Amino acid sequence: MKAPLPDNEACRLDTLHQYEILDTPAEAAFDDLTRLVAQICGTPIALVSLIDSKRQWFKSKVGLEASQTPRDVAFCAHAILQPDLFVVQDAAQDVRFTNNPLVTENPNIRFYAGAPLTTTAGLALGTLCAIDYVPRNLSCEQKEALQILARQVMTQMELRRNLAVLERAITQSKQSEEALKESEERYRRLVEFSPEAIAVCSEGKLIYINTTGVKLLGATIAEEIIDKPVLNFVHPDSQEIIETKVWSTQQEGQQTELIEGKFVQLDSQVIDVELKGIPIVYQSRSAIQIVFRDITKRKQAEEVLLRVKVAESAKQVLEREIVERKQVEEALRVSQKRLQKQNQVLVELARRETLNFGDFNAALEEITKAAAFTLDIERVSVWLYNDDRSKIHCLNLYQQSIDSYTKGTELSAVDYPAYFQALQVERTIAAHDAQIDSRTKEFSEFYLSTLGITSMLDAPIWLGGQMVGVVCHEHIGATRQWALEEQNFAGSIADLVSLAMEVCDRKRTEEALRESQRRLATLIDSLPGIVFSCNKNSPWSMKYLSEGCLALTGYTSEELVGNGRSSYNTIIHAEDLAEVNRVIERAIAKQQPYVVEYRIYTKSAQEKWLWEKGSGVFDSKGEVLGLEGFITDITKRKQAEEEIRSALAKEQELGELKSRFVTITSHEFRTPLSTILSSADILQRYHHKLSEEKKLYHLGCIQATVKNMTQLLNDVLLIGKAEAGKLECKPTPLELVQFCRNLVEEMQITTNTHTISFHQQGECPTVGMDEKLLRHILGNLLSNAIKYSPSGGIVNFDLICEQQEAIFRVQDRGIGIPTADQANLFGSFHRATNVGTISGTGLGLAIVKKSVDLHGGNIAVNSEVGVGTTFIVTIPSNN
Repeated sequence: MKAPLPDNEACRLDTLHQYEILDTPAEAAFDDLTRLVAQICGTPIALVSLIDSKRQWFKSKVGLEASQTPRDVAFCAHAILQPDLFVVQDAAQDVRFTNNPLVTENPNIRFYAGAPLTTTAGLALGTLCAIDYVPRNLSCEQKEALQILARQVMTQMELRRNLAVLERAITQSKQSEEALKESEERYRRLVEFSPEAIAVCSEGKLIYINTTGVKLLGATIAEEIIDKPVLNFVHPDSQEIIETKVWSTQQEGQQTELIEGKFVQLDSQVIDVELKGIPIVYQSRSAIQIVFRDITKRKQAEEVLLRVKVAESAKQVLEREIVERKQVEEALRVSQKRLQKQNQVLVELARRETLNFGDFNAALEEITKAAAFTLDIERVSVWLYNDDRSKIHCLNLYQQSIDSYTKGTELSAVDYPAYFQALQVERTIAAHDAQIDSRTKEFSEFYLSTLGITSMLDAPIWLGGQMVGVVCHEHIGATRQWALEEQNFAGSIADLVSLAMEVCDRKRTEEALRESQRRLATLIDSLPGIVFSCNKNSPWSMKYLSEGCLALTGYTSEELVGNGRSSYNTIIHAEDLAEVNRVIERAIAKQQPYVVEYRIYTKSAQEKWLWEKGSGVFDSKGEVLGLEGFITDITKRKQAEEEIRSALAKEQELGELKSRFVTITSHEFRTPLSTILSSADILQRYHHKLSEEKKLYHLGCIQATVKNMTQLLNDVLLIGKAEAGKLECKPTPLELVQFCRNLVEEMQITTNTHTISFHQQGECPTVGMDEKLLRHILGNLLSNAIKYSPSGGIVNFDLICEQQEAIFRVQDRGIGIPTADQANLFGSFHRATNVGTISGTGLGLAIVKKSVDLHGGNIAVNSEVGVGTTFIVTIPSNN
């Protein structure tokens, strides 16, 4: 709605133009007041707006880019019609502004508060306004501050007009002496009766001050001030700015901007002032005219408002912190309660007899049920890998709603590669929304959606440093955000399953060991040994030793009987003697038989292991009378146990080798098979659209990929043949230099990223070597040098021919081989730890080593990480 024109519009416009302020540059005095309004009112926009005939023009603005708007849409055109503050709390709901483009479009005004800028004649020239993008209102203090600052804006306009008048008068006074005198008189009268304090100083002293200035400095007549240093009336805190800002005007010939400072009245009262310095000529000498006013009350009001605003802000911050702290405390209490419950369940499970006595199936049932009730979820299950780690099999699934257990489901790694990969690298798989989580969304169609499962929390089971299975926690209902302590609990449940597996294995092992000991005891009792009897004395003197003593120890029974147990003790190994005595003493104290194994030194200084079984002989009162027992030689058994341990270690090593083979070959086959499938699919689907060049390209991809897979299979078969001892060296006459040159040319054709530099030293006659094996040796070394070197690098290939042998040296400047990996460098499937994502099988160097060994040669390596690697192969010239 367009605002009507004021009744005094013509007079108002004439007065506005008299101020000569429209379309003038920005001024700090007005901008400071505008920024103060924005800070006090807390609005993003604050304006000093002047209403012209067709427009509203902004003398000062904060938060707005435009310099003017049409008067027809101006809020301020309504505000100048009001004698007091004009407030629109929500422009979108006000019929006067509902369709206003300043409301419906940028800047999207919703709140407006404007105080009219009224002259002493009562003419409203414009407004000082605060604008916001959201509906709101101002407090009483903010409204009062806005009106106070509007009066300050009007005072600033008056001061500006007066200063403009003064400046024009000073400029005109310089045109002639007569005009100067007339202007000085007019200026004197103007200054003398100005509402602003005006003073003139020269050489640092006051030489003139008007009536307003006399009163402002606390004097009654000008004579109390005249000829006194100006700095006498300047507070120490403001003297530097006065000297740098005001005194410099006399030298530079330019007036200062409005500055603020502190003055000291004659009665030592400190007041805040706003002043401006103008260089003039006064009474034929250079001087500075200072126009200043008392802004103490304004400063006090600003300080009060600022303290109110700071207090309100601090209160809001404190209230927000209190609410947040209470929320954190409540969350912590809930978390602690949940954690306490989880810890209690874990402790109870760890104490269960089923876990500690090796009843694995019963332990799984107790663990899955306890986990389901603790986490309040529907399903908990335990899955273990099969032997080749291609599948996981469900051993136990507990469903809480029907309180039942099932088993038997299988999941294949081929069908769910992302999930199986995540199991290998993550402590827990916390899928808050299993339908979209990249690790579990593979199950959505046939598993999650069918059963209504929304969230999954899966923890891998580790045993002996290897991941052997997974415990799955499945939630039905709304998606669930798994807390950190719940994830840790799931990991602990997986650890309990691992512990149950260890206990079960240990119980089986212990049972087997006990059975072995029983059979061994039966066997020992039937074999020759020593039957002994001791008297009760210290140290248990022997009163009888059977004839087997001689065969067992090399001593006759007469040599040891009668000389006391101490003589027998002297042949017991020093490290075992204390334990033997402890076992006997403990058995005597409990009136139980004892069995002890220990080492002795025979008369010929041979070390033997003995097995001694004995028991105390007691009277009717339970007093010990002596010892009786049997001693036999178990040296062979001990040796057999050591061999068994070595065999078990070897079996474990073979198992790890098999695991690496499966992992590497499955990875190396998966990528090329995907390439073949992709190219074949493109040829099948789009063969009618593809150019012959594109078809040949995809056929070339398939051929190259099949070639790589064939090479991988050949490597596997070759290393298998070598391990089985079926790989033979069949030397034939070979022109070594030409062979090496041909090999370099072949390899250079396959790579355009590296250069192979071949050099020959010495005379190289025809040699006797197996060309196929030699190609394996040099081809693998050169291929590795290219593969592990940066693109654009040079690979050095040297052939050194000596009288009885040929030396091949391949040197690169690639990533190098860590020292820790060099010991196992030629083992099958071994790859250095720093190869990263570079493809490979770990078979190349194993083939190289086998081929070198078949030639009766040797291979050496010198490598430094980040510098490069050199392989040196030495082979006899005639095999």
